[in-house]
Amino acid sequence: MQWVQPYRDLLIRKCKVENTVFAFEGKTTGTSIKKTSEEIINTAKLFLNAPYLWGGKQFFGIDCSGFTQIVYKLNGYKLPRDAYQQAELGHPLSFVEEAQAGDLAFFDNEEGKIVHVGIILNNNEIIHASGQVRIDKFDHYGIFHSENKKYSHMLRVIKRI
Repeated sequence: MQWVQPYRDLLIRKCKVENTVFAFEGKTTGTSIKKTSEEIINTAKLFLNAPYLWGGKQFFGIDCSGFTQIVYKLNGYKLPRDAYQQAELGHPLSFVEEAQAGDLAFFDNEEGKIVHVGIILNNNEIIHASGQVRIDKFDHYGIFHSENKKYSHMLRVIKRI
């Protein structure tokens, strides 16, 4: 991948796949201004149906912590790469009812290690990367997978960044 920045507000990004060159030529916005939770949610929804890829951080494949990291980055926030590292940031909430759209929810495995993260939406929903970027129901137990009709991830903590 090649980066060229001929002007301060113009970014040209090129990449070559086999014999085809793809390029983005346009203005970008600075990410030093922290955006609202509504803007965070709007950005997150752009990734809906992106396939899951462990270690991925783009529309072609993304994992849960890469998803939250890139969504927050595009909205002016810097998060570490892994879910357990992201869980060290922010202020913990005592109850699910205190959560607001844009808060991060963290989930652990049977050993108590944080292994999953998602972004809370309104109406008891969460957007997260699990199989693909998807929206599922969310409550004080965790994520209720709408297709499997069972809990897929157990809630550990909710944090406000």
